[in-house]
Amino acid sequence: MLTFSHMKYFAYHRKSQEASERQVLSIPAQKKFTQAKANELGLNIVGSFDEAGSAKEPGRPIFNEMIERIESGEADGVLCWKLDRLARNPVDAGTINWMIQGGSLSRIITSEREYQQGDNVLMMTLEFGVANQFIIDLKKNVKRGMSHKVEGGWFPGLAPIGYLNAKYLQDKSIPIAKDKDRWHLVREVWDLALTGKYSVPEILRIANEELGLRTFTRAKCPSKPLSRSALYGLLHNHFYCGMFKWRGELHEGKHEPMITFEEFQKVQAFLGRKGSTRTATKKVFPYTGLLSCGECGCSITAEEKVKYVKSEDRNKVYRYYRCTKKKSELQCQQKCVREEALESQLRDWLSKMSFNEKILKWTVKHLHLVADKEERVSSETITSLNKALQSVDVRLNNLLRMKISAENVNGVLLSDEEYLGQKTNLTSEKTALSASLADIRDRQSRWLELAEQTFNFACHATRSFDQADLRTKKDILLAIGARFVLHDGVVSIEAKPEFQPIIEFVSVNSVDSLEPALLAAERGEVTPEDGLVSKWYTR
Repeated sequence: MLTFSHMKYFAYHRKSQEASERQVLSIPAQKKFTQAKANELGLNIVGSFDEAGSAKEPGRPIFNEMIERIESGEADGVLCWKLDRLARNPVDAGTINWMIQGGSLSRIITSEREYQQGDNVLMMTLEFGVANQFIIDLKKNVKRGMSHKVEGGWFPGLAPIGYLNAKYLQDKSIPIAKDKDRWHLVREVWDLALTGKYSVPEILRIANEELGLRTFTRAKCPSKPLSRSALYGLLHNHFYCGMFKWRGELHEGKHEPMITFEEFQKVQAFLGRKGSTRTATKKVFPYTGLLSCGECGCSITAEEKVKYVKSEDRNKVYRYYRCTKKKSELQCQQKCVREEALESQLRDWLSKMSFNEKILKWTVKHLHLVADKEERVSSETITSLNKALQSVDVRLNNLLRMKISAENVNGVLLSDEEYLGQKTNLTSEKTALSASLADIRDRQSRWLELAEQTFNFACHATRSFDQADLRTKKDILLAIGARFVLHDGVVSIEAKPEFQPIIEFVSVNSVDSLEPALLAAERGEVTPEDGLVSKWYTR
């Protein structure tokens, strides 16, 4: 195995796209850590990658470039602040896991621990899971906040032209209010439409050229004239008559209406639309958007066909899934598949990870043993970090006393510039240590809960699938599977990294074979019978 001194490392730093003051640890602070760590361990850093963007979805260009260069042999390891800088989504996490297992990536060094080929990787999988769960929880919190706004009668999105959101107003107590510069101009646009004498292109010309109507200037979105589609959107928007549409439903708004509901209805009539909202009956095909074609790579769509069944003397509806064949040059030859046959295969795959309650209890008991061991290791790390924090506090106090006395130990005056520079460095160091301490404590409380949820979900997946409605069936499959391919009527599925060990384990173990391993683990022994642990930890 390569030693620290012989290996080549890439340093990776990432922050989200939020304002810098909301970053837990900004890129400069991360760079300071990686430089210090490299000096401490004598690491050979051959490249540095800085990225500003969320990791909640795959497709980060700089991260992907780093992965490609590692696979081409330019580096053997990665140095970063912590694991969630690399991935907060299961696709990128799976890539990292696979590279560690395959050997193209030999070592990852973070502020908390090292990960390398041959190590037990349950903790890596769980930490990536925690990072992904953070994004899921964040999304839920955002949706909850939006729903709360809607219930209060306020549109939770960007206000349309003629109105402004609170952050652009002096009085921020009202979520949405008039844009005094554009309100009367937008009202004139409605008045033109209400006459019934002008076409939409004529109204657009008057608004842009005669009235000088321009959109509001926002960050990365300069003021500009209305487009034709924007004008159509304005004239069809219920917001202007005191309502707003959210997730397909109309709600009464508390913002000030620009026009009456009768005026809105009148304009809709002029434009050829009925004012009332029509509810269309939408057919639900649960497995569209899930599968891709194994021959040409296109997505799988669905359709219904009605056939007369002579023996039953009635029409019968059949649902089929087929390749969209959008890549016409490939001349895909795949045939359609009945929904019943497709669903049967999906259920059979889910059953591969199903196990009984006895195995689930065994698994949870063993996870608690691992948690106890991790807690002991974490306690030592927490003690070390607390000592480091105390040291920084002492240095900050000494610096302050030095400034107050106006000279340092050498009798040289400490300038404001020197004082601020040293204080900034110490404050950054304290922030980094505090963030690391908070992260370890959070991980201590969450990783065991996340692991138990994963195994509980796997244990009951088949039963939940059988009892679920069509939309929930798809959600269950998306929670476990990373890739679904349909080829010659057969579905092949790749499980997400956290579920792959479970599928492999269930296929070769029974509860009777686990009892000796659990007893040995409780005694602190490692035996050849410790099948479950090795299955999870060596991935």
